[in-house]
Amino acid sequence: MNIRALPLFVYMLFSVIILMLVPAGFAALTGDLESASVFGFSALVLLTITITISLAVVNRKPTSTGRLHLITLLMAYLFLPLVCALPFSNLTPSISISQAYFEMMSCFTTTGASLFDNPEDLSDTLHLWRSIVAWFGGYVTLVAALAIMEPLSLGGFEIRANSARSEKYRKITPHGKPISASDRIIRAVLQILPIYVGLTAVLALILMILGDRGFVAVLHAMAIISTSGISPVGGLEQSQSGFWGEAVIFCFLFAALSHRLFIKRKGAALGDVLEDPELRLGLTIVLLVSTILVVFHFAGVSDENVVQSWNRTFNAWWGGVFTTLSFLTTTGFVSDQWAVAKVWANLDNTGLILLCLALMGGGIATTAGGIKLLRVYVLYKHGERELARLVHPSSVAGFGRDARYIRREGAYITWMFVMLFVLSIAAISLALSLCGLEFESAFVFAIASLSNTGPLTSAFGGELESYRELSDNARMYLDISMIIGRMEILAVVALLNTSLWRG
Repeated sequence: MNIRALPLFVYMLFSVIILMLVPAGFAALTGDLESASVFGFSALVLLTITITISLAVVNRKPTSTGRLHLITLLMAYLFLPLVCALPFSNLTPSISISQAYFEMMSCFTTTGASLFDNPEDLSDTLHLWRSIVAWFGGYVTLVAALAIMEPLSLGGFEIRANSARSEKYRKITPHGKPISASDRIIRAVLQILPIYVGLTAVLALILMILGDRGFVAVLHAMAIISTSGISPVGGLEQSQSGFWGEAVIFCFLFAALSHRLFIKRKGAALGDVLEDPELRLGLTIVLLVSTILVVFHFAGVSDENVVQSWNRTFNAWWGGVFTTLSFLTTTGFVSDQWAVAKVWANLDNTGLILLCLALMGGGIATTAGGIKLLRVYVLYKHGERELARLVHPSSVAGFGRDARYIRREGAYITWMFVMLFVLSIAAISLALSLCGLEFESAFVFAIASLSNTGPLTSAFGGELESYRELSDNARMYLDISMIIGRMEILAVVALLNTSLWRG
């Protein structure tokens, strides 16, 4: 049997089978024999189906193109949540298969939206399964970004795409032979897996040392690394690690601002990482928003009260810093001090701030969603250049050919993406409104799904519906929205591009 000839989707099915054995073993060890049997039987049935598919396609002529793997990625987002939903639906008879599909779609796209507002409604085994699916979904996102999106100049890489960069992927081997898309995927899998697993293990270990229960520490670590925001206890406010746990998590969240922090490129140096515009812009946004929240308060207090409130000042500032970074990376965890920050800033509802942060999103080639910081940076540089031309119409911009490309072609592509993103928000909002939602609710749900920030709806405030109160049609539109948000609208449009089909 030629294993390398198997389609990428088959490898994903085998991965899901292996992952199903984890909750099955956990349930067996904790005495939950029903859950253990359901997950074990589901893995056995799925293994039978996968082997049958493998035998049917093993002798076919292998094809390896970026277009094929892009279609496979779309199929994975459509069908793998259904496979993952089967054991979840069997163990939660209170929900239908379509609701279970929504739950798993939310996990696999690292959105983190849930039908269950009370964590006690689910067993530890199901909490573990949700976290595993989200963690695996984050890993798939990273592999797809480096092995599929980057060679096709999608997923944010189109901003810096040029002819020299395209030639790099045509002749990358020492013998001048073009490297296949499958080989790129294998390279990405081997490159990312030890880093991804290692970061999760280190974070979980630190959280356990700081006082979190082992089960909670592992699931929170998986939620941070995958930016899913899934918690078995209802958020960081209910964890035992306290401030120091949040401080450690804060450091690990930076991995969602720039992939350069944990994926080293050939010839890259520490200075290149520090000069990364995404990282610098993310830090600027976090410090700016948290400082503004603190300044709002001091604008209305007298001098004698300032000295007495330094402790609360720090708590309010920290609540703003952590929550800002959390929603900027589309994770959705809220600091234990976020309530203090809101009271401190005299703001009844900070939902609009969190909504804007989630819209901007994290870095390209990370597990974060949203528009992405690099695109925000490109729009800023384009605006800066246009303002400079108003003062000096005949001036010539410097900083090299790449910088000029970003300000011109890169800015054009970015504007096109932003317009498509805005139109997607409008379309999803309209569809949700036709399902009976108020305008505000439809707008927030659309942004939460497109930016893959499920906890945004609960943190937004106001009288928004819960995900379980939505109709089946509304959840179907959110399923589509989450796929578009995770794959990005340009990748979906690229599937209709005839030149890509000839690649």
